[in-house]
Formats: sequence, C-alpha cells, structure tokens
Amino acid sequence: MLGIICGYVEEKKIARLITPLVACSGTLEANARRCAEELVRQGATQLLSFGLGGGLSPTLTHRALVIGDRVTNGHEQWWRCDETLTAHLKHILPNARIGGVYGSKDAVSEPIQKRILFERSKCLIVDMESHMVAEVAEKHGLPFAVLRGPSDLADETLPPGALVSIKPNGDINYLAVFKSLAKNPRQRQALMHLGEKSRMVLTNLKHAAPAIKQALASPYSAATVA
Repeated sequence: MLGIICGYVEEKKIARLITPLVACSGTLEANARRCAEELVRQGATQLLSFGLGGGLSPTLTHRALVIGDRVTNGHEQWWRCDETLTAHLKHILPNARIGGVYGSKDAVSEPIQKRILFERSKCLIVDMESHMVAEVAEKHGLPFAVLRGPSDLADETLPPGALVSIKPNGDINYLAVFKSLAKNPRQRQALMHLGEKSRMVLTNLKHAAPAIKQALASPYSAATVA
C-alpha cells in the first residue's frame, strides 16, 4: 500500500484522496522521518513525498509539477527514486518536469540561497520531507517517489509570515501569521501572492489525485505504464 508524507494539512487533505496512509510532518525534518517510519509500521510498501516545495530552477513555473528522479540532502548523499513509480507518475502527468529534489532541514527563503543550491545540485525544487522519505525507504528496502509543485519560484522571497505559518502537526498557525503581519504589514501582498500560487499548485495536485490513486495506490507493474 502507498504511504504519503506531506508537510501541512491542505496537502494532507489531497493526499487522503489517494490513500488512507498519510502522515503530516509540519515541515520538520525529525517529524518527517518519524512519519515515514510510522507509515511503514502501518503497512506502507511504497512511499511518496507529496505537496508543495520551493522552486530552485529558474525555468520552473507555478504551473509546473515536478516528479523527482533523485533526491539529495546536500551532504554528498543521493538517493534514486524508484524508476517504475516515476514512470507511472510521468505517464499520468506527461507535462510534469522530471529532475532532482533537494531535501533541506531549513526553509530556503531567499533567491540567493536558491541560486546557490541550484548551481550546486541542479535540483529543480526543494522541500523539507523528501530526503527523510528517501532515507527511510532505503532503510526498509522500499520504493519511493516524489511529486511536488512550487509555491514560490527561484526569484521569489518567502515573506516572514510564511516561515512561521505551520505548526508541528501540520495545521496552519494563524496566530503566528497575524503577529508577523502586525510586525511587518508590508508583507501582506507577498503572503497573498504565496497563498494564491500555493492554491494553484494544490488544485493541480487535486485534479491529478484520482489518476495517482489508480496508478500508485495498488501493486504496480511496468506493463501498466505502456
């Protein structure tokens, strides 16, 4: 059975359209590892890192979805995504980009940080769960895949409110966001833009959910990709 690890509640709602085995990390590295391990204990035989990320490639747009073919944690460690799972995702999402995914312990909020990571790794997108999913999958000998879309692009800065917006359980921390807005009201437009683009990516993922469920939530074989 497929197990999905995501960062926050809106991603989790969509992931539950694909499989009942869903865990939400709150975008915390330690939580992501724990969530992946818990899904394995619950019977997951495949893992999927799913949801939003930050664009690293300057050619990535908000309309793009990224299917990972490899994942790095930035410490000379690389994991290959399962070729069959990746092929399934590409088959049902032919317009998606295929490339590397950078798993980061911390939020990558500034364009200069994104440029450095892209030049170093050539990864298309960054998130805070995929490297933990890859690590746990390797530990248990399970196939894994990544499907992400960019809430923010390579040349965009994440506003301060976005960096405090997620609770450890994945819920939205509205109080922290309001406090951040009170302290820095000029970020309001940037937060609204981020919310709008995040909803666009989530809508794309929601539309793809039935096909993803059919392709990945059951035992897979290369024959179904042809």
